[in-house]
Amino acid sequence: MIFALTIPEDEIIRQSQHSNNTPILLILGNPYAQIRFVKELNHMNNLRDTKVCNLCGSHKYKELHYYPPNYYNHTNFETYSWDGNMDMDLKIVKCSNCKLVYQNPCFNSNGLKFLYPTEIIPDILDYENLLHNHKFHYLLGIIDKFYPHPNTNNYTMLDFGTRYGVLPELLFNKGFKAFGLELNKKCVSAALKSGFKNIHQGTIDNLGEISNELKINRINLAVLVDVIEHLLNPMEELKKIAKFQDTGDRMIITTMNINSLGYKLFKSYWYYIHAQHTYYFSEKTLARLFNKLGYEVECVFQVDKIKNLTIFHKELVKWLKHKIERIKYRNDKNLKKKLWFATNRPSLFDIFTIVVRKKH
Repeated sequence: MIFALTIPEDEIIRQSQHSNNTPILLILGNPYAQIRFVKELNHMNNLRDTKVCNLCGSHKYKELHYYPPNYYNHTNFETYSWDGNMDMDLKIVKCSNCKLVYQNPCFNSNGLKFLYPTEIIPDILDYENLLHNHKFHYLLGIIDKFYPHPNTNNYTMLDFGTRYGVLPELLFNKGFKAFGLELNKKCVSAALKSGFKNIHQGTIDNLGEISNELKINRINLAVLVDVIEHLLNPMEELKKIAKFQDTGDRMIITTMNINSLGYKLFKSYWYYIHAQHTYYFSEKTLARLFNKLGYEVECVFQVDKIKNLTIFHKELVKWLKHKIERIKYRNDKNLKKKLWFATNRPSLFDIFTIVVRKKH
């Protein structure tokens, strides 16, 4: 429902939204301004959908966190991954039935371009630097345990959401028939210009077309590093990958853990909460999802909880700084450079990696 109030144009303060997603708009001055604001509101509503639980289909949920519009002042904070720089609210809920945590309402395919701007992506990359200073040492160790001799077995590996294709490049050098799939065209373009050879533009939705292009009909190993939390429909998208796997084939998933110590301590201030992240899995909810798809959990890897003590003080200081920053820069100030909203949002060792094997 929209309430139009004729008030002086310079008196308009803000647009707000209730947690039930019913918009209330203060519309300014002349009728042309009113029309512009109504169009903008309709546009914003087209960027998000109300969700049911992706795991069990329940409509019932409990609200965990609600962040109103202008939670971060857009004059002072860079917030494209928080709300697409559009001053929108954010609500995180937990399914009352299966306990899956997710964003609701959730950005849909129309809104993704606002959450993932292309201007931050460089035109050219440092190939050697990316290969020698990568973040995949731990993951490569896990893969080695399950595939010690990839070159003798001709394993096909596909890295979904590969960014610049670093992981498939590393695995190709180990003997895998390795490919990377990336949604962002500019990432793919920059990678190809810089010497990465095993990266292709596309998504899980056009996996059939990509598989024909690559001349593969089976994916022995599917890897999703920091990807599943970005998917709009994890159950359906993983089903599409599963169609290319046979009994004994694996998926390796790395994601943040909503049941981690970092989340339990920092709650609404946790680093990993923002609009790019649509789903927040625990070991239990992710295992249940894969069980429904016909997979069994082989291993779960995570950093020992005791090691959180080594970074706890630093993260506690960040948490305090973040609270102060939000208050200090709540109102417009002439900052020379915008602050990144998540610079001081805290976390601990809150990531886990799960290895699942197809049963049938």
